[in-house]
Amino acid sequence: MPAINTDVDRLERALSDLWRRGTVGRLHASLSEAAGVDVDRSGYLVLRRIGTEAPVRATDLAGVFGVEPSTISRHVRALTDRGWVRRINDPSDGRATLLEPTDPGADVIERIEQERLRTLAEVLDAWDPDDRAAFAGLMERFAESLAEHLDPTT
Repeated sequence: MPAINTDVDRLERALSDLWRRGTVGRLHASLSEAAGVDVDRSGYLVLRRIGTEAPVRATDLAGVFGVEPSTISRHVRALTDRGWVRRINDPSDGRATLLEPTDPGADVIERIEQERLRTLAEVLDAWDPDDRAAFAGLMERFAESLAEHLDPTT
């Protein structure tokens, strides 16, 4: 294995470790369990985006996630069946519908987000406050820079 000798190498290694170890999936499972909600990660991501963007068209969600509309339709159907999302008429186009979370769907989002904040606070609790602040600022900057690199139109 090559030696890690640059900051870029170190960052790539840290990010790879997060994904390779299944940390993202395990984190979601832990958050949903602690929140008392049985929802898979991809379904939750769609629900959360609906909550953020509501009211939103399914085709717009497909564009945001970079997937086919049929993929979003499957998620929306599952979320609707669970009573977490509802369709409403699009006032600007009578043929189309918009999606929004129901009260129980908004509750699911809130419960998981509260667990996410609690978990991050717990993980970072032993960190020096200045280190936490610096890390937060650098992560915001990194996320913005990466998004701009991947899609310069954003």
